[in-house]
Amino acid sequence: MSNAGWRAKRLAQITAGSEVAETPRGPIEYARSGSPPFVMQLHGTPGGYDQSIPLGTPFVDAGMGSISVSRPGYLRTPIDVGRTAAEQADALAELLDSLQIDRVAVQGVSGGGPSAIQFAARHPDRITVLLLTCAVSGAYPIVIPAWSKLLMTPLGMRMGEWMISKFPQATVKQLIKEESTYSADQVKQATERVMSDPGLLNFLKDMSQSSTPWEDRQKGFDNDIEVIRAVEEEPLPLEAVQCPTLIVHGTADDDVPYSVAVQAHERIGESELHTMENACHLLWIDPGIEEMNQRQVEFLRMHA
Repeated sequence: MSNAGWRAKRLAQITAGSEVAETPRGPIEYARSGSPPFVMQLHGTPGGYDQSIPLGTPFVDAGMGSISVSRPGYLRTPIDVGRTAAEQADALAELLDSLQIDRVAVQGVSGGGPSAIQFAARHPDRITVLLLTCAVSGAYPIVIPAWSKLLMTPLGMRMGEWMISKFPQATVKQLIKEESTYSADQVKQATERVMSDPGLLNFLKDMSQSSTPWEDRQKGFDNDIEVIRAVEEEPLPLEAVQCPTLIVHGTADDDVPYSVAVQAHERIGESELHTMENACHLLWIDPGIEEMNQRQVEFLRMHA
């Protein structure tokens, strides 16, 4: 199948699962499931609303609701809806207006962290709880691995999706190696754990699919990198976050360093830090994932 034909087929599958809300800042793509109280999900880098759906499953299973959003530059949300984290936060408030929802909990995952933090700081009357999950919350050196750079083309991302399907063990091993500070033995053990659990392997396949088609996500990715780099010059307003906040981070995260989470915990007044020992950036394949899910659900029930 040609790349154009494959892209059209993938987009048809993706758009079938979402809606588009018209806001004063422009169209915003989202998917809603479950019932109030809602958790608004802000995906990582790269991503789209489809990346957040499986991450919101524990909340829906617990009787809550999930609103998964495609941030600006991803899929059907144009980049002009909001280039800075502050602009994206304001656009999210307008999305809630469009959906006639007063208040939500917000989860910022990885590169979704800056927008989540800005939303909490700029719209304190619209947020009940902030969840920062392996999230960007401070400055750190951004290093894009060489293997990842090779895949950052339309054909490369499609090839990556094909590789995890046809050569899952080698691909999973490389993913874990890049997202962790593990030794070779730890990488091997983590790879074996994923390969022995179809659920974990399918999760990584879903995450791989949430990077394609690259043509429909690249603007968001490029913008996210600029947003993250800008944090060094203009730190995020962590002290302005007033709502109850649960920070979850792994000590072996080689994408967003654990030290960033510690600093956020020190600067956000009403925050708790849930440390996942020896967990990499891919928290959802760690043995501690059930404990993390339970902690987040309990935190939401207590404060949302």
